[in-house]
Amino acid sequence: MLFRSMSLPISLCMSVHNAERNLRHCLNRCSIFVNEIIVVVDEGTDKTVEIAKEFTDNVFLMPHAEFCEPYRQLTIDLATQDYVFILDDDECPDDYLLNALREMIKMPNDAFRFSRKSFLRGKYVYNDPDQTRFLKRTPALFWSNQIHVRPTGYHNLSGIMPNMDLLHYHVDVPSLEEKTARYDRIIAEWKPYWDGVEPLPKFYKCLEAMNCPIKGTSTRDHRI
Repeated sequence: MLFRSMSLPISLCMSVHNAERNLRHCLNRCSIFVNEIIVVVDEGTDKTVEIAKEFTDNVFLMPHAEFCEPYRQLTIDLATQDYVFILDDDECPDDYLLNALREMIKMPNDAFRFSRKSFLRGKYVYNDPDQTRFLKRTPALFWSNQIHVRPTGYHNLSGIMPNMDLLHYHVDVPSLEEKTARYDRIIAEWKPYWDGVEPLPKFYKCLEAMNCPIKGTSTRDHRI
């Protein structure tokens, strides 16, 4: 059960793509706990933009990047609250995690780790025990554009918070297989750049300066 709470000094930060299946449910649950919602929409063909704008004016439309990490730092840079809560478009925090946010901001840690339970067609399939997603917003906080990388720039990381989970939803087997194959391809394409051997892949040069994601424009120009 969720206990309705006055909003907390937290920015919910999401980078999303074709997220209409889960986005309203996630934002509806989280909105009563946070002071600010930042949604960067990675293009798409569904009603993600319309759903996001039901909850916030901080909606930004950006070029399709095929995975969420290129825009993670952008959502953090746009945030204004003391803490950032980072979620993917196929995730939602459980009741225990949401209800504990008020206590977490009183703790000495500046970064918090959670387990992530994954479900396929409504059935539990596996657990990822280490997701760092709730962090104090500082100038040093940084999220690289690598797939499945953890943030850096914090000093006091918590242990795995007990009985608090991110719930991660896979739609079906074909979409999970497509995502796995896409990530394998992207990792192969980007590895020379991440290893410092080659420059950023051509299409993604527009993401090189996160304060100016598209040449000749500013981030604010992409508010919709």
